[in-house]
Amino acid sequence: MQRRSGLKKLAMVFLATLSMGCPGRLTDPGRFTGVMDGGPGNTGGTCDGTVNVEKDVFLGTCATAGCHTTAAQSSSLDLESPGAATRMLNKAAIGCNNQVLLKSDVTGYFFNKLTNTPTCGSPMPLGKSTLTANQVACVKEYLSDGLDGGTP
Repeated sequence: MQRRSGLKKLAMVFLATLSMGCPGRLTDPGRFTGVMDGGPGNTGGTCDGTVNVEKDVFLGTCATAGCHTTAAQSSSLDLESPGAATRMLNKAAIGCNNQVLLKSDVTGYFFNKLTNTPTCGSPMPLGKSTLTANQVACVKEYLSDGLDGGTP
């Protein structure tokens, strides 16, 4: 009899919880996918609704086998783990004398390497098509956000 009473209480609690209503639906669930760094406003680097810097550019193009992964940091550059902007800020570019990888105004050798004719070395991504102007603009926005207190 006592067991039946416990089950009855449990059923009542369950039904009461259900009667409180559903939590609803997200109007933009895409804002919550692909986020590596977390935190308010971080959308995983999505720019203009078409380019996700972390997923499409860094992980899909730069942080591939033998390139800029956490484990194999070509030119000591890791574009796989969070915090790329702060890791690059004011760092000397390896292989190109007197060049700064990323300056606080979001310019520097990093962006020079994304052109068809960098001042030294090969254009990046190596052996692939260079990034589009839109992709480069999105990378700049992403790194700028990281320097303004975020973690990109």
